[in-house]
Amino acid sequence: MTMEELKQMVNSMNANQMVNRLQRYVSKVQGTNQYWYQRLQELLALIEQKGCPTFFFTFSAADMHWPDLQRLLQNDEGASRSERAQALIDNPHLTDWFFMQRLQEFVRHWLNGVLDAEWHWYRFEYQARGSIHCHGCAKLKNDPDIRELRNKACVAFLESETTRYEMSPDDFEFLCGDVIRQGEDAEKLVIQYVDWLVTTFNEELPDENWRIPDPHPSAVSATTLDNRDNDYHRLVNTVERHTRCSPAYCLKQKRVDLLAECRFGFPKPLQEETELSIELVVGKNTKSVESELHTKRNDQRLNSHNRVMLENWRANVDLQVIVDEKACARYMAKYAAKGEPRSKSASEILKLSVSSLQNDDQVSSAFKKAMIQVAGDRDMAAQETAHMLLSLPLVGCTFSFVTISLDNSRKVNIDAENESDEVLQKSALQEYAERTKLKSRYTGLSQLNLMQYVSQYTKVRGELTKRANPYIVRTFPKISANPAGPDFGKYCKYQLIKFKPWEGQPSNAWNNEDESDQMFINAYDFFLMTDEFAEENVFRYSDETDRVHDAQCGQTFENDPSDNQDDDDESEVDPDDEEEVDDWMLLCRINQDYGEAGNRMSDNEAVDWFEMVRAVPRDLLKECPGWIYSQRKEAEEHGQHFREDDQQCVIDPDTLNEKQRLAYDIITSQNGDNAEPVYMIVCGTAGTGKTYLISATKQVLATQCVVTATTGIAAFSINGQTLHSAAQLPICEYRDLQGDSLQRLQLRLEGKRFLIIDEMSMIGHKMLSWLDNRLRAGTGKEDIPFGGMSIILMGDFGQLPPVGDKPMYVSGNGTVVSDHGHSLYLMFESVIILDQVMHQADEDPEAVAFRALLMRMRNGEVTGEDWKLLLEHSTTSVPMDQFTDAIRLYFDKKSVAEYNYEKLLQLGQPVAKIQAKHSGHGASAATSDEAGGLDAVLFLSTKAEVMLTCNLWAEVGPCNGSFGTIEQIWFAENMGPPNLPIAVLVHFHSYTGPAFLDACSKCIPVPPKVFEWVADGKYLSRQQVPLRLRYAMTIHKSQGQTLTKAVVD
Repeated sequence: MTMEELKQMVNSMNANQMVNRLQRYVSKVQGTNQYWYQRLQELLALIEQKGCPTFFFTFSAADMHWPDLQRLLQNDEGASRSERAQALIDNPHLTDWFFMQRLQEFVRHWLNGVLDAEWHWYRFEYQARGSIHCHGCAKLKNDPDIRELRNKACVAFLESETTRYEMSPDDFEFLCGDVIRQGEDAEKLVIQYVDWLVTTFNEELPDENWRIPDPHPSAVSATTLDNRDNDYHRLVNTVERHTRCSPAYCLKQKRVDLLAECRFGFPKPLQEETELSIELVVGKNTKSVESELHTKRNDQRLNSHNRVMLENWRANVDLQVIVDEKACARYMAKYAAKGEPRSKSASEILKLSVSSLQNDDQVSSAFKKAMIQVAGDRDMAAQETAHMLLSLPLVGCTFSFVTISLDNSRKVNIDAENESDEVLQKSALQEYAERTKLKSRYTGLSQLNLMQYVSQYTKVRGELTKRANPYIVRTFPKISANPAGPDFGKYCKYQLIKFKPWEGQPSNAWNNEDESDQMFINAYDFFLMTDEFAEENVFRYSDETDRVHDAQCGQTFENDPSDNQDDDDESEVDPDDEEEVDDWMLLCRINQDYGEAGNRMSDNEAVDWFEMVRAVPRDLLKECPGWIYSQRKEAEEHGQHFREDDQQCVIDPDTLNEKQRLAYDIITSQNGDNAEPVYMIVCGTAGTGKTYLISATKQVLATQCVVTATTGIAAFSINGQTLHSAAQLPICEYRDLQGDSLQRLQLRLEGKRFLIIDEMSMIGHKMLSWLDNRLRAGTGKEDIPFGGMSIILMGDFGQLPPVGDKPMYVSGNGTVVSDHGHSLYLMFESVIILDQVMHQADEDPEAVAFRALLMRMRNGEVTGEDWKLLLEHSTTSVPMDQFTDAIRLYFDKKSVAEYNYEKLLQLGQPVAKIQAKHSGHGASAATSDEAGGLDAVLFLSTKAEVMLTCNLWAEVGPCNGSFGTIEQIWFAENMGPPNLPIAVLVHFHSYTGPAFLDACSKCIPVPPKVFEWVADGKYLSRQQVPLRLRYAMTIHKSQGQTLTKAVVD
């Protein structure tokens, strides 16, 4: 390259790129920015391989007062302040050397000895006045992994803030109780550990007349103390308090219209006890948390420190516990990677160097001149200059470092003297690939991966030698680990080279398959999932598996052809699986052209989704997510009732028919202290007086009786509660209750001797077995079936059977739970069949005839007259305009989805497509049945008829299956569809509880709900509004509904 070409290059866009490459050659020059960048990379590698440090620390110098240093500089112990200062100025090399020696010895005794550190890293830095100080970090062996403990506390807080008010207390306890308790325990451990390690509590606060003691506490030797407590208090008030803020030191003004603030955050607020403060952060599409550690503090100006550290260092110190990775990252950016400030950039320096040269000068001269200026273009104080001249280290660390290339690049052998000498040195990859060919005294080399081999072994004079201490291995090139990034395939390739043992060629790490990004991702995924070696030896194994899974999910979603299969491809359709496909999935697959639907959704871009919410008072908006829960809790605590039929009229037992009276007498005869429990089944079809019998029995048993039903609709109709809520039964996976959950169940069952359960057909083996376990635990009578309570089952076995379980009356399948459930059913020896239909005289004769038809169909005794009656109600015989508002009942979900969406569009309102939030791999693909009735995608609008899919407050109406009409949809500002709304305001016709809005007494907010479940050993969750369009439903979903009219497909 000529000088003219160089001048053209430095004045072009390529100048920075060339300068960056040149600066690599000055990275070994201490103090340069490139030097500090390399040290940062070493520290990051150390943290990746050995874990996050426990705390940061800072040591400052008391060079004017340390007696040992002053004796080294001059023999006069009575020297004045000005004489001591002049001695420091005259001997910068001794001052710098002394600090470094003192620091190294202190680290050895205090950090490695007293605190038993696993590793440490530190660097020296010079203040503007030239005084040396030290920043560093260390990991202690007794560190309880406070970052992970903090994460658990944050997860518990997030669950509590986002989930607690979206479900009943029992559901919340079951789904989130363990997580909350683990988070609380984790927070206590963090606080306990932090209080052991650091303090910001001043036991002797100085008053306004306080003065610095004489002699200065730093000038007193720690070995000559009479009273250690007094000495500590003097040290704290003299060197650990940030007493004054000034623009020259710490006051910084962020904007001209703001007051200057201390960059260290002083004065700090007082704190009665140490706490981990966690706050909810609501982003555009997500909710997260931020945490901050606040130590116990009674002094607004006191630095955080360790007492032993301060007492023995005897100068200003600082110690900050690392509770999260973000704090660690901020430290790295602020201290570890920070070079000294420069007056010009490297590219500017190069341009100036080149401009001063002639065209016939050597190009190398320009480079040398520029690099010398790059390395030294800043002011250096005398102590730092002495440090450089003495070749003293700027960094100290427990470990040494080695850097290797993953691209198999090789170094030039500059020591080659003969032609037979190798010009290129063997790379680390070559040495590793040929390790088993060596005649070595070391065994087990073949089982080591590349990182382990390079860390533990090296070549000394051509012979393999085990290192005295393992090294930290740095690798290059650095590739982004972002699963959605374009280089993630290459990242997986290098991970395989680093962590999977291989021999011969690197391609053996992926079995010599044809190379592609997807192949590398698949191979790395297979290695992580199937090889036990990976779990034990891949750094941050769980993070790596999450990354690969995220990448695989993204790849499948975008490119998997199976996602684009048409519905008419019969080879992909299994009729038995049709019920497992959700409405929204079917809607998205419908092949007909919804032209109007497309226009409606595109018009939504101009919809102001926030117009409704702007008129809502902020306090009311803030209250609405937890409103129904708080009202329910308050009603339970104060014994409030809101049902119009709460004060029922007294039922005369003489009004019961023969079978009803028989059941009544058997049950009430056991209402004694020493009576044996009764296990009874009361069977009866619709209209046979089961509800009337329950009311009569309940008024006698009073507070000894718990009235429940297996569905929310049925529970509301009998003025009871759901069985799941009453007995705290799980929805998916059974777990024993502990702690507060168990205590709450025990309090609920205290004094209860009878349990009435309606809609018994929905009870299967598992539910009956789980109920037995819960009642034994809740009553404390572990050795008696159902805890000694009498159980009365009511309903009709001819109704729909349990979902995902075998009916009680069917023999067990050989599993413990199933056999246990069936054996419990066999204990019900008292069976009464109610066969007299009540109140038939007042009913429409056609209704009576239809009920008789249903009974014959139920028993398989259909007649010709029945067939004729059914034909009279077919679409060809009935004017369909009378059924335009009737619910459609279908046997398949696809038809349900089509009809619901068609009716939604007919409303002429903007349609909000609301997507659920998921956590866990596979949660987004789960059906609504697996996700607690929550759909992955909802299509809603105002005026839409909807059905609630969870139990909000069954006692006053809103329960699973309740019908309502959407009045408004409240979205947070700038977070419209497809984001989750704050709540959906629904008018429930059956609601009898307290009014949320004065203008609409039956309108209540329905907020998004979180449902968690376990699948294949993984914890999954879905958050969605628990609503569903109600214009059509499947036959199965209509169980328990009372419909005035319906159209059955």
